[in-house]
Amino acid sequence: MKKIAVISLIDIIPINSGGKAGTFYIVDTLSREFNVDFYYFEKRENSIGLIPKYNFNRIYLESNQNLILPKFMKNLHAEYLIFGNLKNKLKNIKCDIVYLDFPYLYHIAKFVSKNNNNAPIILVEHNIEWQYQKQSGNKLWYLIKLWENFVIKAVDLVICVSRKDYDYWITKYPKKNIFYIEHGVIEEIFNPHGKKFNFPKDNFNLLFYGKLDSPQNLEALKFIVNKIAPVVDKDVIINIFGSGKIEKNFFKHQKIKYYGIVENPAEYIRGADLVIVPLFNSAGVKMRILESLYCGKVVLATKQAVEGIPEVLKNLVIICNNEKDFLKYISYFKKHRDILAKKEKKITQVVESYKKINKNKLLNIFKNTLNGV
Repeated sequence: MKKIAVISLIDIIPINSGGKAGTFYIVDTLSREFNVDFYYFEKRENSIGLIPKYNFNRIYLESNQNLILPKFMKNLHAEYLIFGNLKNKLKNIKCDIVYLDFPYLYHIAKFVSKNNNNAPIILVEHNIEWQYQKQSGNKLWYLIKLWENFVIKAVDLVICVSRKDYDYWITKYPKKNIFYIEHGVIEEIFNPHGKKFNFPKDNFNLLFYGKLDSPQNLEALKFIVNKIAPVVDKDVIINIFGSGKIEKNFFKHQKIKYYGIVENPAEYIRGADLVIVPLFNSAGVKMRILESLYCGKVVLATKQAVEGIPEVLKNLVIICNNEKDFLKYISYFKKHRDILAKKEKKITQVVESYKKINKNKLLNIFKNTLNGV
């Protein structure tokens, strides 16, 4: 069986963010037909989240975290310079393909590739990194843009999981091997048939979740706290869970129920009446939208939040451009539970047809790369 070495910044187990969920889906899919070793640098102790079954090896590589570096170099992850003990560990990696999960680590992927007879390097673009960093307020986004463009040109093949990102790169580099694959989620967990969390039945339960201390989620939380919670009906409760350090005072509004980190997000999704995603950062694929649709739930989201969602699933999401739209649809579905149930049924039918297609496309890209196609 051919071997893939995945080079990533962070461990993806446990899953407690959309980024981890997206990487896990791809790595787990590949592990069903390839021998996959997942190498990561950042080890976070006592991390809580979803721990699904998996069939790949996780291997920790200790970086040079004790280096004294200027702030701008730390932002560019310069602590992962190749020397000393890290260099020796990288020499021991054996593979047929190098899967690069972050453009920051291209130099490591290249080192591993050279030690394995110039094994092809495949970059998986979960989002256009410089755009994400710019929208998140990182003042060094332009340096990241220069590096990311260099990496796109240097790798053998690029896989985009957002159609918008694919269109951007293929227009910029039309002769490059760039592919688009529709994203999916862990079907064994995110489906409409599992256990539901028992929210109070006399309430209409909204749900928002994610890595709560990220810039895009903090912006969404402020939108919920300031513009949604104060004006929804008395029997509407906004349930929130996720990772990240957030002051509990942030959730002191009586319409908000905060659960912290939960072990199985799918149970909470299935138990909710509506999922809301008021995100205003358009980078990448918002995994929570896919997860919610796979669980058969109706999603209210901004136009920015759905930009990376595959077209067939994007059409299932109700677009809300401002707080008035969110409030209108929340009120509508609260009054019309029968229409809500019919829409959930339609979502489940569309998702069932969709998820049969995308895994084969991903596997074929890696198989064809190995065969020199």
